[in-house]
Amino acid sequence: MSSPVHDLAKTFFGFGENPGVIKIILPSVSQKRGVSLRCANYPLFEYEISPDDMFSAIRVYSLLTSIYGEIVELYSHNEIIIKPGYNQIFVGGPPTNSFIYHALKNAPIHFGESNVNRIIHGKKGSYEIGFSSPDPGSRWITEDYSLLSRRKKNQNIELIISGLRAYGQLATYEFLNEEKFYCDIQDLLDCEGFQVLVKITVQGKACVEWKVIEKVKWDNSTLENSIIPGKRLKGEYDVFLSYNSKDEKPVKEIAEKLKQRDILPWLDKDDLLPGMDWQETLERQIRKIKSAIVFFGKHGEGPWQHQEIQAFVRELVKRKCPVIPAILPDCEGDPILPLFLESKVRVDFRDKDIDAIEQLRMGILSAPASIKESV
Repeated sequence: MSSPVHDLAKTFFGFGENPGVIKIILPSVSQKRGVSLRCANYPLFEYEISPDDMFSAIRVYSLLTSIYGEIVELYSHNEIIIKPGYNQIFVGGPPTNSFIYHALKNAPIHFGESNVNRIIHGKKGSYEIGFSSPDPGSRWITEDYSLLSRRKKNQNIELIISGLRAYGQLATYEFLNEEKFYCDIQDLLDCEGFQVLVKITVQGKACVEWKVIEKVKWDNSTLENSIIPGKRLKGEYDVFLSYNSKDEKPVKEIAEKLKQRDILPWLDKDDLLPGMDWQETLERQIRKIKSAIVFFGKHGEGPWQHQEIQAFVRELVKRKCPVIPAILPDCEGDPILPLFLESKVRVDFRDKDIDAIEQLRMGILSAPASIKESV
């Protein structure tokens, strides 16, 4: 790759001259999934999990190591520990990759919920996979799409590379190596956040052409001012907070920090209004919310916390949603967790070497994209 392209790619990624560690996050493969589309040139790989995501991530890794060297690292989504000062790149195809689906849900360009009839909603229109049927009884993918989204998160860069199907992700490596791509989006490169949607033309099993069809600024300040009120208005809470009332102060501080990262928590003291039936409201939220955080502090479990946890776990197990144990900063020693939480990866706010809020955010965003599909 030529030196001019190297320089343009550095501007595009936005990591700076001394970026520290760059983490490429591989999609989670803890759950197998069935193939949701079959045609003459798809899937590319005959597996229950999606190795095309892995292949795409490794190609991006090879590109970045040619630019930045050994500071680029590959991590599994299941094993990553988020620490301050790390830039991150996520690769995958929503809505199967639920983290990416949720991360882009409120972006100007975002994905639809359906895993079968996948669609990207843009500013100029909506986009689906293109097919041709040259022979009776057969069809071929002829068009796919690649969406690249960059934004600043807590002074670091988060880059998301996603496609409707495998060709959208695989083609990313090709156009990121071409000077023309960076010239086409030149007006965005000085922005902290942006999205670029690229149309991919497919012949057989090869990506033969690409074209930038939409490009938009992704303004975090606008998002922060609109996302949380919009979610609250619609009743779209992201996570239920279970805690001892004596730990209210640190839990509320954590709730505020989650809101700063576009996560709307349901907290009884904030979201139960005067005159409301608290038990009925609680039961309704337990049926709707996609994840839970169970806090453990120096005061132990509260009198109602145990019932909340049990009710929520039954629902979450049925819906395959995450329950995250979180250890508060003032917790002394190792708290005794209920049996159903012992196997869960915990977030420990006493560990100053990790970004605990970011760990919570990633765990919350790994919840199923659609409650209806996960029941």
